[in-house]
Amino acid sequence: MIEQLGHKRYAIPAIVFALIACVMILVIYPMIKAAPKDLPLGLLSLDQTATTPQGELNLGGEIVATIQDAAESEAVEGETPAVEWKEFASQADLDAALENQDIYAAIVVPEDFTTSRVEAQTAAAQAQGQVLAEQLPQLMANPGALAADPQTALAPIVQSLAGVESAATQPLRIIVNQGKNPMTSTAIESMIKDQVSGQGVEYEVEVFNPVEIGGGPLNLAQPFAVIPTFLLSLICSIALFFVTRPPAGASWSGLLKTAGLRAGYGVVLSGLIGFTVAGILAACGLEISVGATGLFLWLSSLALIWLFVGCFSIAPPLGALVILACFGCGLAAGNLAYEFLPALYQDWFYPWVPQRFIGEGLRDILYNGGGAFNSSAGGLLVVALIGLAALAAAALIANRKAALAAAPAPEPAE
Repeated sequence: MIEQLGHKRYAIPAIVFALIACVMILVIYPMIKAAPKDLPLGLLSLDQTATTPQGELNLGGEIVATIQDAAESEAVEGETPAVEWKEFASQADLDAALENQDIYAAIVVPEDFTTSRVEAQTAAAQAQGQVLAEQLPQLMANPGALAADPQTALAPIVQSLAGVESAATQPLRIIVNQGKNPMTSTAIESMIKDQVSGQGVEYEVEVFNPVEIGGGPLNLAQPFAVIPTFLLSLICSIALFFVTRPPAGASWSGLLKTAGLRAGYGVVLSGLIGFTVAGILAACGLEISVGATGLFLWLSSLALIWLFVGCFSIAPPLGALVILACFGCGLAAGNLAYEFLPALYQDWFYPWVPQRFIGEGLRDILYNGGGAFNSSAGGLLVVALIGLAALAAAALIANRKAALAAAPAPEPAE
């Protein structure tokens, strides 16, 4: 067939190179350009207003306003801001947002934040006043020494004032939702710490839904499951297509048998892939549910195999195009958080690429204790049904072509 192209066949390597280069650009670009956009973070001030000699004071409200003003000032006109701060009215609302995986982290100002600081300042002022009351009479009793060497004479008082210990104050609470995405949450925690430290405020970090499966703070169990599942499914799909190709001129029953054979083999191969990948993760030391992870990856691989083999069965160029599209457009979507993807990937690729559903489902299982049939399973079932429809359509198309080829040629008109 290639020989029929004549000298044009020499252009095939260049075309293949250009196509692969485009795919690699789609893979690498979002990795290099990964930057946060509208990262959902929470703000909650439970601080109670305190009465001071200077009037009413609420430091919690001032901190919330400062954080929001800083986010607005850092936003570049015409560009999506890196962070979206959502202010919550109560602890219950914030807890619900964390449970629903709506936010990555939150800053909480405790109830007695202002009061503790006012009391600490008052206590420090009283202690300093007591120091002065005790040591000033001794200093004034020897005015000559003060006049001769003020620095030496005042040194005991300065040291005593510096030694006055400040009373403990209530720190801010930084809540990090580690289970939403360990790698992203770690970066957000560092960012919030820097912002709070810049205001000179103490803080303590609380981890919500901690990831306790091993793998370090940047747990990469998700990409280490998505990538091999996709690649193994791809290789098995191509092998399955060529091994089960029906002979030329196959009957309708033979075509249906081939479609059923491909679908059945897909079930077996995907099961092997799913539990093999899950077993490898467990063997490498991750404390995961091999059953739930394996079942979900079984469904993920089955959806990919049926889709790829079905499209290849309709036409090999269509199958190759679908594989390249899924690989190029979906690799980043399956491994990066949605908020770190470029706008093109968020708007056009993320809604449909299979890796998106695989990645989201794995996060639910690995980091949040979800089951195999979670909210992402529905998207994978749709992909699997599309693959089955493609297998059926391929049989119909092949049967139609065979019927047209077998039909007698029309007799020439006299």
